[in-house]
Amino acid sequence: MAPKSKAKPGTDPSALPTMCIRCPDAKSAQEKNHQNDFIKCSAAYPTTAPSGQTPAYTASNLWWGFTDGPNTLDLRDVATCTQLLDRAIGATSDKKLTGFRFETDAQENTRINSHIAAKQSITVDDKIITKGMLEAAVRGLADDKAQKAADKKAEKEKKKADREAQLATQATVQQAVTNVMQNLQQTSLSGGVAAQAAMAQGSGQATAATITPSASSSTGAHVPAAPQSAPASSSLHRTPLSSSTAQPIVQQQPATTTTSNSQQMPPATPANSQPPSTTNQPQPPQSQQPAATVAPTRPTTSHLTQSVVRLLPPKIAIDVRPVHNQQQARLDPRGNGFPVNPANLPDSNKLALIKRHAMRTEFATSQNPFDIYVNHFQITLPTGTTLYEYIVDSQSPEWRDATRNKRKVFIRDLIDTVPQLSNNVTLIASDYRTKIIAGQDLFNGQVTINAVVASYKRGTRDAPTNVALTLTLNRTFNMDELNNYVSGTNMNYEELGATEAMNIMVSKAVADGAVDTFMAGNNRFYYRPGWQDLGPNYTPDSKGLIAVRGYYCSVRPGMGAVTLNVNTVTSTFYRPQTVQQYLQNLGPFPDPAITQQSNPGQYHSRELQLRAANDHLAGLRSYVNFTRYLPGDPDHSIDTTARRIKVINDIAKRAQDVTFKRNPTDVNEISVWNHIRQKYPNVQRAPPDQLAVNVGSRPPNHKYYLAQNLDVLGDQIYRQKLPSHLVASMISVARRRPDQNRAAILHEGLTSLRLHQHPAPPMLNVLGITVSRDMLSVPARRADVPTVCYGAPQRGNNPVNPRVTPDDGFWMTRGQTFVDSAKGFRRPTGPNARPRVHFIRVNDNTAQFSGWQEEFRTNFVNLHSSNGLDRLQQYPQNNPWTTLQNNPADWNALNLSTLLVRLKNVDQIGLVVLMLPKEDALYAGRHAMFKSVCEQIVGIKSAVFCEVSMESSMRRRANEPVDVIGPRAMGAYMGNYAMKLNLRLGNTNHVLTPQGMPVVIRAGQQLDCMMLGADVTHPSGGSSTGTPSIAAVVGSIDGRFGMFPGSMRLQTPRNEMIEDMRGMTYQCLARWAENTKIGNVRRLPSRILLYRDGVSESQYSAVREHEVLRVREAWDDAWRHYFPSQAKPLGLPQITAVIVAKRHHTRFFPKGNDSTRSGNCRPGTIVDSSITSPYYMDFFLMSHNIQQGTAKPAHYFVLKNGMRFTADQLQDLTNNLCYTYGKSTTAVSYAPPAYYADRLCERGRHYLTPLFDGNPSFRQWTAAEVLQQAQDWWTRGPANSGNPWHPNMNDTMFWM
Repeated sequence: MAPKSKAKPGTDPSALPTMCIRCPDAKSAQEKNHQNDFIKCSAAYPTTAPSGQTPAYTASNLWWGFTDGPNTLDLRDVATCTQLLDRAIGATSDKKLTGFRFETDAQENTRINSHIAAKQSITVDDKIITKGMLEAAVRGLADDKAQKAADKKAEKEKKKADREAQLATQATVQQAVTNVMQNLQQTSLSGGVAAQAAMAQGSGQATAATITPSASSSTGAHVPAAPQSAPASSSLHRTPLSSSTAQPIVQQQPATTTTSNSQQMPPATPANSQPPSTTNQPQPPQSQQPAATVAPTRPTTSHLTQSVVRLLPPKIAIDVRPVHNQQQARLDPRGNGFPVNPANLPDSNKLALIKRHAMRTEFATSQNPFDIYVNHFQITLPTGTTLYEYIVDSQSPEWRDATRNKRKVFIRDLIDTVPQLSNNVTLIASDYRTKIIAGQDLFNGQVTINAVVASYKRGTRDAPTNVALTLTLNRTFNMDELNNYVSGTNMNYEELGATEAMNIMVSKAVADGAVDTFMAGNNRFYYRPGWQDLGPNYTPDSKGLIAVRGYYCSVRPGMGAVTLNVNTVTSTFYRPQTVQQYLQNLGPFPDPAITQQSNPGQYHSRELQLRAANDHLAGLRSYVNFTRYLPGDPDHSIDTTARRIKVINDIAKRAQDVTFKRNPTDVNEISVWNHIRQKYPNVQRAPPDQLAVNVGSRPPNHKYYLAQNLDVLGDQIYRQKLPSHLVASMISVARRRPDQNRAAILHEGLTSLRLHQHPAPPMLNVLGITVSRDMLSVPARRADVPTVCYGAPQRGNNPVNPRVTPDDGFWMTRGQTFVDSAKGFRRPTGPNARPRVHFIRVNDNTAQFSGWQEEFRTNFVNLHSSNGLDRLQQYPQNNPWTTLQNNPADWNALNLSTLLVRLKNVDQIGLVVLMLPKEDALYAGRHAMFKSVCEQIVGIKSAVFCEVSMESSMRRRANEPVDVIGPRAMGAYMGNYAMKLNLRLGNTNHVLTPQGMPVVIRAGQQLDCMMLGADVTHPSGGSSTGTPSIAAVVGSIDGRFGMFPGSMRLQTPRNEMIEDMRGMTYQCLARWAENTKIGNVRRLPSRILLYRDGVSESQYSAVREHEVLRVREAWDDAWRHYFPSQAKPLGLPQITAVIVAKRHHTRFFPKGNDSTRSGNCRPGTIVDSSITSPYYMDFFLMSHNIQQGTAKPAHYFVLKNGMRFTADQLQDLTNNLCYTYGKSTTAVSYAPPAYYADRLCERGRHYLTPLFDGNPSFRQWTAAEVLQQAQDWWTRGPANSGNPWHPNMNDTMFWM
């Protein structure tokens, strides 16, 4: 526990100062000769003073929070003893004993609430600090000072020697230059340029780069702020610096350089406010660099105060220097035991061949193979290492109902309580949910360990309740067996559990001791200096949000090697600033004095804004930024960090209107504003109409502070849906070219993850792994480009070629018509009547331009006959508009239904078009309501346009007025929208030639294949509690594979398995049988290809065992329905089930110049080795092209291969299908059947928008009430076999 003394021989202990716990410094201890006597110290340093005088030290300065006995200090654990010894060492260097934390927050809270019990219970000798131990620490300090002095002297001598060597080198170079000049003069050569170049080289002039060392001061190294951003061609590089070392900054500059102003970051609290704490926090040193404006640096944060960040650090531009001369790190296991031959597997693996997924039997072939980089780094595993996985559990309701943060507290307390854990913290890591991973057996074979931890009730000072926890050894992971798994010799190994355990330990290695990196989410680490404003700060547009870049890392089992997948990530966080500044971001608020009687409109507006502020801030951790301790207050710990941190519950009324009784016996109440003004007169004065913030729980435990007195803490991720007006800004911040992302990973990413630092983080030493510095190079191939077919109308005497060959995933339509447009809009009765269209607009003065709506209407009607669609007739001819008012009454379901039923039944309208001025949260809700009424209740075709999004999509000539939509600008836009409308009518836009899908369209044979797509969407963290999940299944209905009508169901919240897979698949089979019948003879497909979207690796087996089986059962049901008297054929249907994964972090980076204009790999790039499964059939496919950013390949994993696809056949078919997506003239990023199912799920969310968006109206509802409301909205239209839409919408893709 105590550091061993390093006293030199001959050190006189009597010369060392004797001090006690109350001595503020060593000098005072020597002068007063306190002899470690607590009573004497208390008298010499009083905490109270006579009237009119200031006490020498306040109780909070001198009280350390432990027991009051002389000569000994009883402590909670060994770690705390070590921290106190560090305090003792620091005290001998004439530093005041103020402002340091030596407990974790959890330890401090536990001690404060159970102080007496702690004093009685601690009797272990090795947890007591004595006077002799303090003296030993002082002796060690003396040796440390001597060693530091010697090191400083040696460093000074080294610098002197280096300088002398540098001067000698310069003299030698100068002499050489002189000799060259003399030779030039003697030979009369005009070599001035060469001489000047030589002179420049000899004198060390910087012609390309200037190295500017950072300014430093006695208080520490100062890191100058980097510019906010740098152009892609710049070589601006900032290496993340520790808090104690300063590194040079290398900038590409011309020979004559000027220093540009850096971005300055204002502090989170007002400059004239009180300091947030009495703790002696280091202050940002002032920069000494001339001609530069340097942002204030963030104070150095220790492990204990790292989360209390009240200043954003200076922004550092991402390092996008080109990566040159990477060492060859090629991984190509093909032929070296792969693909695995099942005959070579041990007998214990044979059962797995039957129970597990489709085995890989071959690799795809390629005439022109090539290599690409992938963002994986090879890991070298140790031999003989075993990891132990322990599960934490309890039958206590406090554990069962605990939030994620509460469980984190429980597990931390458990680690502190169990000696085998607390004494081996460098050997263990936890996910702080249920698992603790240890690098060795800490309990000598004991399987179950029992422990008791305390549970405190938030917002009260009630005595804690005891929670009994059990720690159970669940399983072990042998690293040798993991090596065997990736080597192809043991497919039974639980590789997912092993890599998850390694990920938990790697996460701890990255997080422990990190200064500029913090963890938020699984395997995601964010870089504090890598932040960017979203919108102008301190304005309503910004909402106080910032984007912070970071890096994801995860251990992955590959083919032939274990790899570390590292990728760039960017997420939205709350800016660390006062709550008052947030209210300014969300304002301006109407006059708080307005009442509902005086001005109902403004009162309603203010209530909506307050609700929005509550939604934005509720649940955030904040920090009381002023000193609350007053002389004479017995509560000495009120200003500790743990008690300053408060969770925002809600934003209340004006501080002068919120009243309470200070004491239960008081007759009159006092306002929050008067209370703070009277009790804390030194706190910055706030206006009485400033809003009060409740940081307590429900009554009677409300606790109020002024908005300016609470700082929102940093490092808090924004988990709600990003406001629509900030989406473009977020995309702009996150979007980077592939070469820039690759450079960022290799430079900043690996550095901030600390996986190559020396010495290595302790947890990496426990694991014993080493991670390569070089990105893997893997073999790839490119699939052939299919041919796209359209209709071919005559253009004059020349027919239009219906076939189009895509170029890098894109193609143009020049006069071609849709393959099929036979199904049109509903027509009114009467001869030669054309389909009618009616327009609806909003009376909102925020419309973009006065002439837009009429221009849009004219162009919409006139251009609608392109591509073969019916020409529409506006109705009524003289006034085809209905104008709705911008108030809730016009937008409820009843009034909208009345309007739309009249348009459908009386006016016989075939298409209703809604024009919205913008797409903020208000109009997003109205959009959803309009769609719900049209599709669920009325059953009428509809379209919605937004002026803002239309304006951004228009292609205008340079001199075309911005407020006019010409035919050219509208033509391309409406041409794209026509593709959506044709799909919604039940038609097909384009197809591939039969040669593009030879496996599913057999020449000379009847169609016998159906494709299915399936997906599930879940409520987000901000959704109302009890909101159900939504499942959707879509199915092809003919051999064109262009139409995929679907079915949709509600199901248990967050259940990924599709509960009614059998019923929805049956409906898809019935549609297929109806559309492929010959005469009255119906058939069923003998082959079914299923693309399942959105499933994690841990659920692959469940999908195969549940959903794939339900597909087979649905086919059996259909067979019995259509052919009740015939025996079911054996072996049918043949089912191939493929998982489509989009939410992964593997990226492709091309080598050389074989790339698209955006720098990505070309469409059709496929990787099926190296980073894929060692045993099972899977592959990565980059099927699409993007104009900006880094493209993401899709990962396809084959669960079952009943159709017996070869590797080439399945990969090529999947790539070709990506060219059939109905509403695009580009190849899409993943297989359309899964894409269509995803889109249908999104339409289901529209029907339940208030619940999925977490409308505050449902905040107090129970989960059962929310679920009932969801079911009511789901069935508000006519009954339709479980689907939520009107029967008129059946057999179409109305959701596209």
